[in-house]
Amino acid sequence: MQSELKSVLDNFAGFADLFDQVRCVDPVMKKVMVHGDPSLVKIDERCFDLLDREGPCENCISMRAYLANQSFFKIEYTDTDTYLVTALPAELPDRRVVVEFVQRATDSLIFTGNSNNEQAEIYSILDRLQKIAVRDSLTGVFNRRYVDERFASEIASALLGGQSLSIIFADIDNFKKVNDQYGHATGDCVLKSFAAQLVSVARRSNDWVARYGGEEFLVCLPGASLAKAVEVAEAMRSLVAQAPVECEGQQITITASFGVCNMDPDSPRTQADLFSCADKYMYLAKQTGRNKVVSPLSAESSD
Repeated sequence: MQSELKSVLDNFAGFADLFDQVRCVDPVMKKVMVHGDPSLVKIDERCFDLLDREGPCENCISMRAYLANQSFFKIEYTDTDTYLVTALPAELPDRRVVVEFVQRATDSLIFTGNSNNEQAEIYSILDRLQKIAVRDSLTGVFNRRYVDERFASEIASALLGGQSLSIIFADIDNFKKVNDQYGHATGDCVLKSFAAQLVSVARRSNDWVARYGGEEFLVCLPGASLAKAVEVAEAMRSLVAQAPVECEGQQITITASFGVCNMDPDSPRTQADLFSCADKYMYLAKQTGRNKVVSPLSAESSD
């Protein structure tokens, strides 16, 4: 594998003088292999370290290039530098990797006027553009694209770190009745409030919430045991049931059903398997009365 990666980078050796860095990225493991580095594989470096970030970029173009098998580019910045990054997929005999071309553009990227205020506004625009790609426009939480691009990394990180990974599927009960009785504008208001309630409970820095589709949401809890995830889901269920949603002068009481599943480091599971598991328990919650949390723990206790 080492020689294959070196061969990929050698194919782009002619670009080394044009860019500040040419590197291979494993978008799942977030590891980088840098052209010209004698060791090639930088075990202690992650791809997002270049941008002084503690975790993966929300809008990861390497994962996008990996999944779509096409090139993407973006502008990123830190407190001191601006970078142009291009991601190009490359095929190995048994897998796909991504070649990144990184150019430091701090001094060469020209902003009209170039005042501090104008530059800050441009960076603000860049932030908004980055978020558009991975955020749900209605609720502000992550979207399905982000789930598809991020979750493989969460599984890999959990297995590498010897940690659990838990997920929650949450779905508003009888949401069609809300739309039918109050109208779609109020339905949208309910969705936004519901998403905000989920986020308010999932408060650790590495927890995240995404709108999976319609009125169904995914909560990802890296490092959380199944018991802890059930506790979080129950806190969400209780908050939703006890705090009426205020929309256009009306107070609307809703409930939601929650399905919880997890992966232990000694029992790896695929994304499809985890999602199917959580989805199954969520629908079991609906079939057995709604407004409840169902997990393998509750299923075992009912046997």
